Amino acid sequence: MGQQLTIFDCNYHIRTQDELYLQLYQLAIGQEYIISDIIILRTERFYVVSKPGAYEEVIADIQRCYAFVNTQLSEEIWEESNNARDKT
Repeated sequence: MGQQLTIFDCNYHIRTQDELYLQLYQLAIGQEYIISDIIILRTERFYVVSKPGAYEEVIADIQRCYAFVNTQLSEEIWEESNNARDKT
């Protein structure tokens, strides 16, 4: 019988297989990653997440950065679907 995973283990395993998390993890200091219109810059101590003309957030660790970017992407998708629905 296999080992039972806790919710924390599942969360870790999902993140490590997610392309966004892998890109964040692999960012070297001074590098940027752009997804949609969100720019993620890795500095020596922080992740700086910005969307031109909308926001700039300074985030201390990869887990919070990952969660923030996912939230922003989800909101973009939601807004796009609402705009598409309103046009019909």
